[in-house]
Amino acid sequence: DPSIVIFESPTNNDIFLAPVDVVITTAITDSLGVAKAQFYSNDYLLFEDTTQPYSFTWTNLSPAYYTVKVVAVDIVQGKTTNSISFYVNYKPTVQITSPTNGNFFPPSSSITINASANDPDITGSITKVDFYNGTNLLFSDASAPYSFPWINIPMGKYQIRVIAYDNLNTPSDPAIAYVGFHTGLL
Repeated sequence: DPSIVIFESPTNNDIFLAPVDVVITTAITDSLGVAKAQFYSNDYLLFEDTTQPYSFTWTNLSPAYYTVKVVAVDIVQGKTTNSISFYVNYKPTVQITSPTNGNFFPPSSSITINASANDPDITGSITKVDFYNGTNLLFSDASAPYSFPWINIPMGKYQIRVIAYDNLNTPSDPAIAYVGFHTGLL
């Protein structure tokens, strides 16, 4: 019987944030006995392990789509392979371009919240930008330029939060601006 190669980690199509070390662990069974596990990327031997659990730590990975093939070699040199793929991704970035932090406006005013977003990955793209009042989602914009017309805002202080998402649905860290709507000093 051929060997059975099961990936314990990562799972197929996992997403990691760069830079990252990814531990690839397999469980291998063979009725004759396992001699070794070989870890390959693009037919390049990365590592060879001779003891259970068969694992390899791939260090300091940059953003890309990776496929790792494990070749299980039994004691009579029979070979069985299995592969897994995963992504390494940079977080997108987002900035609120207007209003600026600390701006004040008259009560019942309307403002347009504008944001710029970027995905630094070579093949990445921004799929949407979410606009929040605190934790309350106001609007999602799926195309640049990213903006939301916030109308008739009552008197008070508000936290505007904006989060961008990339093509792997990875969220940015939030951009935050505090604004106030009042008739005098708060």
